[in-house]
Amino acid sequence: AKLHHNSIRFKIDTKKSVLDLEAFREMLHISPRIPNQPFADLPTEEEILDFLRFLGHSHDIRYLTDVNVNKLYQPWRSFSSVINNCLTGKSSGVDSFRLSQAQMLWGFYHRINIDFAYLIWEDFVYQTTQQYGAILPIELTTAEIRNSKAYKEYHACEMGEATPKPKASARKKKGDSASSTTPP
Repeated sequence: AKLHHNSIRFKIDTKKSVLDLEAFREMLHISPRIPNQPFADLPTEEEILDFLRFLGHSHDIRYLTDVNVNKLYQPWRSFSSVINNCLTGKSSGVDSFRLSQAQMLWGFYHRINIDFAYLIWEDFVYQTTQQYGAILPIELTTAEIRNSKAYKEYHACEMGEATPKPKASARKKKGDSASSTTPP
């Protein structure tokens, strides 16, 4: 499978297929609850942090990375762990949230008509691409770092000159058939 910004291209047996967000929504039978009414806008990260504080997160949180699911009260801790486990296929003692997962919890709690397919899609794309946050200042990099292959790829992605490559687990491995891929 090849991940593109807006679609996933894959091959099953000899048939090539493309899956985009709209097809993904249709496949999951996710549509607005009320016909002809669009999905509600998703909350910002700051609104999500306020929401998590409202749910009783027991430690100070300034950023989403400060959120530990285990610091939420029940039933929110269990519900959050279920969302995380369903999307990532794993669970650990220190589960954390990505923004899309926290927005799902927010949508379930408030019973608001949000685009869950989009959030699941975003979570899937997050798991299969490299993530770069910001350009490193030149003062923090040496000539050796700037000349490395990894830094050049990072810089090209940040400048919009290239798209991030899928993680190794999402690329075809030796010995795999053309129709199989490693799930994210």
